[in-house]
Amino acid sequence: MKNINLVIADDEYFIRARLAKIIEEKRENINIISLCEDGKDIIKLLSLSGADLLLMDIKMIEVDGLEVAKYIYENKINTRIILISGYNDFNYAVEAMRYGVFDYLTKPISEDELLGSVDKCIEGIKLSKSTGDNGIKNLSVLFATENNRLNKDISIIRPTVTKFMN
Repeated sequence: MKNINLVIADDEYFIRARLAKIIEEKRENINIISLCEDGKDIIKLLSLSGADLLLMDIKMIEVDGLEVAKYIYENKINTRIILISGYNDFNYAVEAMRYGVFDYLTKPISEDELLGSVDKCIEGIKLSKSTGDNGIKNLSVLFATENNRLNKDISIIRPTVTKFMN
């Protein structure tokens, strides 16, 4: 059953196609709902359909990935973001974190690195869906489950803590 809706965005066709192929072949639980080449397409799409996860390049033609992340953050859209960049620039990563981006991957990305990041993000999405978004209760569930396994992996709990603190 495909229960995670994914949007892939990159201004380079071959990168979009490669990312889609890897995910389609390796992950059966993901439904790729769109392949976009620019941030303006993503923003239009988000108003029409619910994407759980957005895998996008930081640099695109008109509207870049950071602008999309800011839009999602400011409009409180429940979509997780994994940014991909050809730039190993600390300033981009800091700004991405400011907008609640789940992960920041630098090109070239290995298949294992991509799938690992997507899997961790999906764990967080599923946890969020199963516990709901109700502040302290949600945080206490995170710290109390599975013999505290989850509190050892900050990437899983960071989005919930950030959302609660905001």
